[in-house]
Amino acid sequence: MRFLIDECVSPTTVALLRGLGHDVLDIKELERFGTQDFEIYRIACQQKRVIVTTDKGFRMFDPARCGGIIISTIRPNTPVRYEPRLKHLLTTTHLDELTGVLVLLEEKRHRLIKRQPHR
Repeated sequence: MRFLIDECVSPTTVALLRGLGHDVLDIKELERFGTQDFEIYRIACQQKRVIVTTDKGFRMFDPARCGGIIISTIRPNTPVRYEPRLKHLLTTTHLDELTGVLVLLEEKRHRLIKRQPHR
């Protein structure tokens, strides 16, 4: 998959995703610190990348327009807490199921939320 990593996500998560063979673009590596959420979303839409974040504000965006959105809602939201859940998601779920959907990583599970298209 193609991922876009939000500034609030740890470099260890970037390494994890790359170690799993994914194409990862990290906002921090681009030195785009302080990039607004709508700009991150715009980049993800242009490049059809899945946004990975711990920022619940991304729930307002339509995941179907980009590659999808994965939000960790685990608290405290540290890599040691959310990375095992993210790895489990990516290794046990068919990646096509994640395309264009909102995924909420929770303490003991993940939820895939498929939004109805706007009419």
